[in-house]
Amino acid sequence: MRAATLPSQSRPLSTRSYFSSPISLDRSAHPQQLCSMPQEYAQLDLTEDQDSGNSKTMLSEPVHPALEGFPDVHAFDNLMDRYVKELSPKKQDKALIHAARAANIKTVLLDKKTTQIESAQFRFWVKKMFTLEPDDPKVNMARRKICHEGKPVAVREKLFKILTKAHRQCQHGGRDKTSAQVRFRKN
Repeated sequence: MRAATLPSQSRPLSTRSYFSSPISLDRSAHPQQLCSMPQEYAQLDLTEDQDSGNSKTMLSEPVHPALEGFPDVHAFDNLMDRYVKELSPKKQDKALIHAARAANIKTVLLDKKTTQIESAQFRFWVKKMFTLEPDDPKVNMARRKICHEGKPVAVREKLFKILTKAHRQCQHGGRDKTSAQVRFRKN
């Protein structure tokens, strides 16, 4: 399999997955899951989960095994922390959505009348900014994703995996190619 790049940049891609996540561009990996839902929902199934085992620490999930030539997960976490701290105090809380907050967002979207989750201001913000997609009660809750403007939300703990995976898929293609790959996976 070859990556979609210029012919002079084309290199064979490894078929071995370096990621502990079961997500793959190969649509045949989970044929029964993809065939059991409408096509527009199938693409959401290929995105990273929005929950994390690191929700208490909010640290990035590492890629196993670590990839040579890629940033270290700890250095990435330090960059993320520095980025958030440099924002104005009002923006720091919502700049990156962590898994625990994503769980609260999902709860509010599932029960719009709830008053138990965080503050009234938070619940208003959630209802205004996010949707659960697909908006179909027949679809399993685990498959429904929190979306903003129709695009799945990437939780803070998964950003390292998402960016590393996209950067690898475009063969260290730089910021623009990596960003395009992330958008391709998220749409």
